[in-house]
Amino acid sequence: MDFLEIPEIMDELKIMKDSFMELIIDSPGEFIEMGFEMSPLFNSCKKIWTSMNELKFKAFLKFMYSNSTFKESDRQKMYGYLENPKNCILISEIIDSAINSKSLRCSAILGYYAGKILSEQKPVEYKDHLVINGLRVMFDEDLEIFCGVYEYYLKYPDNYKHNDCSFARISDMMDNFDNPSFTQSDAEISFEKLKGVQLVGYDMGGTNSVGNAWGSFLFNKYSDYFYEIVKESNQLSIPTNLKT
Repeated sequence: MDFLEIPEIMDELKIMKDSFMELIIDSPGEFIEMGFEMSPLFNSCKKIWTSMNELKFKAFLKFMYSNSTFKESDRQKMYGYLENPKNCILISEIIDSAINSKSLRCSAILGYYAGKILSEQKPVEYKDHLVINGLRVMFDEDLEIFCGVYEYYLKYPDNYKHNDCSFARISDMMDNFDNPSFTQSDAEISFEKLKGVQLVGYDMGGTNSVGNAWGSFLFNKYSDYFYEIVKESNQLSIPTNLKT
């Protein structure tokens, strides 16, 4: 290499360095994306992410067809149902939530729910959106805690009323559970999440609005409906032979 060409090379490197620094400062998102795409770790994580999405979608489909009662003669009716944009959006919302859910179990329940809606060709209701959003963000532990507390509350509703208010508190219940598989703090966090997606409510009454205190809750008609969906889906076993 001609020694006289070195200054020109240095100038080019300086331009590249300046462009690189500009990318980091002005467009950090693009820089991070570029860095990850060049990394073997990125490709490995992407493969895992894709595989998990495929598993969740397969669980969704298996449960949807397990619950569906459609015959070949009903195909046109289903097409007619999905021609309504509101119905089509609901089914799309269920599929999206199933793929992006936090657990395989929730993806399967969403499949069962989609099959139920398509089979019954039921009109879209507000409670449908609550069930879908709830299953999207729940872990397996959230489902277990919700069902355990709900079933216990049904047995002893009068034990957890305070000053004629119907709200209950997790802290009042824990000592009476027989060998619970969850801790009080786990249950409280789970129910705060459920309050956030409106699958359980809370009573605003009492001193300092104690009905909305940490770990306090109020079951409502949406809680009842959600419990029915979860228990109905439990009649079907989670698929264990799913492969990507």
